[in-house]
Amino acid sequence: MSFLIFSQTFVNALLLSLIYVLVAMGLTLILSIMSMINFAHGELYMFGGFGVYVILQRFGYNYWLGVLVGVLIAVLAGVLLERTVFRPLRKELLPASFAALGVGMILQTVALMIFGPLDKDVPTVFPGVINISGVFIPMEKLVIVLGSLAVIGAIIVFVNYFRAGQALQAVAQDSEAAALMGININRINALGFGIGCGLAAVAGGLIAPLYYVSPYMGMSPLLKAFNVIIIGGLGSIPGAVLGSFLLGFIDQFSLTYLGYVGNIVGFLLILLFLLFRPRGLLGREIQMH
Repeated sequence: MSFLIFSQTFVNALLLSLIYVLVAMGLTLILSIMSMINFAHGELYMFGGFGVYVILQRFGYNYWLGVLVGVLIAVLAGVLLERTVFRPLRKELLPASFAALGVGMILQTVALMIFGPLDKDVPTVFPGVINISGVFIPMEKLVIVLGSLAVIGAIIVFVNYFRAGQALQAVAQDSEAAALMGININRINALGFGIGCGLAAVAGGLIAPLYYVSPYMGMSPLLKAFNVIIIGGLGSIPGAVLGSFLLGFIDQFSLTYLGYVGNIVGFLLILLFLLFRPRGLLGREIQMH
């Protein structure tokens, strides 16, 4: 019985970690290129959830189409917000971050006006379970794991092997030097902001069939993403991945074996990092004013 519990917990921890990766990677990307904390990131996560709800539940279309619609809306919203709200506040940490907080409140209010405050149920998309040596893995969780891995792999390939991805890295490391090398900073910032918002929406869309969708659904993943960044380090995408798996497994296993007491384990870990390694595992300095 203990092995079965461990195995089920491991699967749940893997799923949770991958969702953390998607949300934290997008938040880290925006932080590294814009030097701001995107407090509206949770609302972009919400876009993904409602994209699936509207396309699948209300119109009866394909689940993946719903995910794609939510991501496209989030990317377009991110590009528009970068150009109109955040570009004038570039490298200004407090003004940009407070502006993001206001944007998040506006987006949440709009969602409340359109969908109401009640939770929305997304129907099961991939029914059934897979039995692997006595470990039962729901098909929905398996699809989410595979979908998350595919998106994470695509982002890693894009950032490391495509010219636009390498330009993102250059801007994140030193925007002034990147500009002197001929990189269009405005275009790259809009691209990075859009990708970061899209990653949050992917996570919200993938997880929607497992949970309810609501205008408030982005708060918890946003807080977890902040915790991941503290663990992994500011501005580090590899750190975001490492921190996501560390926090995801600690959260899930502590809840399974310690019950409600496990809720404090992750926060104790954050406190230790803040006290003894405030730059995180792979953090670096970010230019902020």
